[in-house]
Amino acid sequence: MGALDFSEADLLQATGGKDAEPMQALEAERAILDLKLFNIAEVGCSAWMRQQEVVERLNAQAHRNAQQHSDEFVVEALVSMDRLSLLITDLLTFEVWKEKVFPYLRTHFAVSLDSVTSYLVLYHEPALTNLLEVTLFHQHACEAVSESALVELCDWCHRSASRLLQPITLPLTPADPKELLTRSPEDDLREREVEMSFATSMASLTILRYLSDHLSTLPLGIIPRLMRTNDTVALLVSLILAKPWQQRRGKQVHQYVGGQWVVAGRDSRGRLLQHEAQAWLAVTNLLTDAGSRAHLSLDSHRMEQLQRLRPLLNDVLLDQVPVLKNLALFLDQLVLSGGQQQQGSDAHNACLIIEQVPSIREALLRRSDWEKLAMQQKETFFGRDTQELSHSRLQAFMRALNLADGSDAIAESTGQQAAPAAVRVHVWRRLKLDLLEPWGDYTCRLDSSHATEAVQVEGEQGTRVHGTRQRLQAMEVAPDAKALPWRSKVAVVHGGVSAEAWVELPAAETRQLIDKLPKIVWVTVGLLATDGFALQLKCRKVEAAAHRDSALGCWCVYVPVGGALNVGAQSPEPAQSEGLKQHPALINVIG
Repeated sequence: MGALDFSEADLLQATGGKDAEPMQALEAERAILDLKLFNIAEVGCSAWMRQQEVVERLNAQAHRNAQQHSDEFVVEALVSMDRLSLLITDLLTFEVWKEKVFPYLRTHFAVSLDSVTSYLVLYHEPALTNLLEVTLFHQHACEAVSESALVELCDWCHRSASRLLQPITLPLTPADPKELLTRSPEDDLREREVEMSFATSMASLTILRYLSDHLSTLPLGIIPRLMRTNDTVALLVSLILAKPWQQRRGKQVHQYVGGQWVVAGRDSRGRLLQHEAQAWLAVTNLLTDAGSRAHLSLDSHRMEQLQRLRPLLNDVLLDQVPVLKNLALFLDQLVLSGGQQQQGSDAHNACLIIEQVPSIREALLRRSDWEKLAMQQKETFFGRDTQELSHSRLQAFMRALNLADGSDAIAESTGQQAAPAAVRVHVWRRLKLDLLEPWGDYTCRLDSSHATEAVQVEGEQGTRVHGTRQRLQAMEVAPDAKALPWRSKVAVVHGGVSAEAWVELPAAETRQLIDKLPKIVWVTVGLLATDGFALQLKCRKVEAAAHRDSALGCWCVYVPVGGALNVGAQSPEPAQSEGLKQHPALINVIG
């Protein structure tokens, strides 16, 4: 990767993501009016990249409007300008590109392409999915989508949700430092790809639930597509039983909450998760609606699968989602009747000989020169020009946010090495996946009164990285200081180079438990082998700065007070191997 290596949150903000400047209604309407459909050969071109940035900004604004319960002008503009079918077609186009073209480009993305461009391209699918998710919540938005696009969307949701049943290994906790030193660039890219794919699949459950909410107003061909062709009920039942939103590693149970994996506490046991609730609600809608139930074909296997849900519908679950009582009643009636109420509907369904055929994806799959197309895009859209454009875009973004001072920019442009007297630290509070709240900025000054110390980091297979360590000046704790958030994104800028880490500090459930927390916590951001520096930030427990996180319900008590800066040598010995490139920033929290 290049000198500028940014996290998902940085890239979202740089390109109009969830922390971007709010859009006005007229600006959003103009942007939506200018949306166009690109063919699969144009994925990655400059115009496509610009539209991707627009989609991310629209997605951020749509979520902002929904959370603030304000005028949802993004949704209304998408509906009135008939752009929802276009977004669905764009989603299908990128799905085919990712399935057929991207495998030939994966190594190029990992080794030769900078993280900025690779992230912007791969994030296109989650951005479109999130925008459709917040839009299709509204009934009039579902009604505005053409029948052909809705059929394609049903099929896409089925394909995407089905991936949740595949056995995959998700990074639930930060990787071990030794493991980071030995991982290949392809491993890093594949991990990011898996995380985005998992988030997209989870969002598809929400879209399925919204479609099931509005069955009575959707075109007639949608219900047979959901119930018979895709057998959505069987898929949802399998997901509820498999619980992909929950994984056990050793003695700990990890749950997918707010777009990230967290360790389930004792108080969260038995609590219904958001995506689990979406699956339950979708099943309830499909099985209790008279129109969709008419297309339900029952056999002994299907009866057995449905009855496996009944023991899960206990009082704890029904108290959280009372509407599930309708599903429990349906399952009880199904047992009593033995499924005989379906006999009359089978003859009716047998008369259905006309069905909407999905043509968009079929048309996209007609070409076969995928490898040739990948090589063309590698030379044109994902070559040196694209890397220089993304590099300059992020440099402008850093200057706009004051993440790099002028001396760093001048030194970089002249080829000279700058010697900054301070390290800038920026902290964002993490609310959920890709949703950050600016928290605070800190300036860590180097302590010239202490001599530098030589450091050496040794990895596996004999790899070594040399550098120096310089202490930081002690940072005064202001009377009105506020402790760092429990979960945060920390970005550090040194000499025009940025490193970042997702940090989860120790926190107390109640104020009385603060005394049991460690007095000092060290947070390491950056890796000598990949970022060229590593900041070791010393955080002290300061009860006067303690505050309760209203969203997460825990007490935060740690304030930065000093630390050290490790800077790698220009010519490490031995030279870095291919396994030492393009690693994510290290998160290292020591109590």
